[in-house]
Amino acid sequence: MSWLVQPDRLFDVALTTYDFDLVCLVASQTQKDPKEYVPYLQELKTLPEAYRHFKIHSDLKQFELALECLSKSDSEDHFNEAVSLIKK
Repeated sequence: MSWLVQPDRLFDVALTTYDFDLVCLVASQTQKDPKEYVPYLQELKTLPEAYRHFKIHSDLKQFELALECLSKSDSEDHFNEAVSLIKK
């Protein structure tokens, strides 16, 4: 696949599967620099699941999916984030 698709696009699609093992495999096969993606993946792993999904979609500028994921979050603390996302 890495020969047919741009490496960054392949990495982004792997991220949307929420499978970090797959993301690491894609990153290593497309020869991405670990300094670029390892800190980001470590940060994502510390987040609650629904908020992690929101963060991934938000970073990929998939705002509709990001808002859907944020709405599934158990925390009421993310209301302001949801409002700012709607404004975007």
